[in-house]
This record gives sequence, C-alpha cells and structure tokens, in this order.
Amino acid sequence: MSDFARLDWDQVNLDEWLAILYETGHFPTLATLTIEELTGAGSVLSIERGRADASARSLQRAGGLDNEQTRIDAEDELWSGTLPTLPAAPP
Repeated sequence: MSDFARLDWDQVNLDEWLAILYETGHFPTLATLTIEELTGAGSVLSIERGRADASARSLQRAGGLDNEQTRIDAEDELWSGTLPTLPAAPP
C-alpha cells in the first residue's frame, strides 16, 4: 500500500483500461449500478442465494421498532440531561 501512496496519479492514464471495461460490458453506468447489484444477490460479494439488498436488510432489522416512541425517548433523555445544566433565565 505504501507504494501506491508514492504514485503520481496525474501521470497515470486509465483510458485503455476503462475502454476495455466499457467494451466488455463491465463499466458501471446508472442503468447497471443498482442497490441490488451493489449489495444484494447480484453483488459479486454475495455468498448466499436470495440475499436481500442493503435497503431491505435495514428495513428487516428495524422491523418492530416504534420510531415515534424511540424519537420521544431520545428527546426526553436529551432534555433530562441538558435542561438542568442550562443557566437559569433572568427574572
């Protein structure tokens, strides 16, 4: 990794490599760069069949949470710790 830090990237031309990616259909585009391809079963990193994408996995993890109650609890905790430390208002 230390060798990469010494590279002068202004002198590196990746045009040929990018052209090869484009010609072989491996160059990412907005049409091919989807959450499913990046994080779901379509990802090259996916090792399990039928893997949900990151968005779906986040929703599954949050299932059963009461978002409004969590917000209220956080607000109460913040104010109960902060309010007593604030200076008193002048009379």
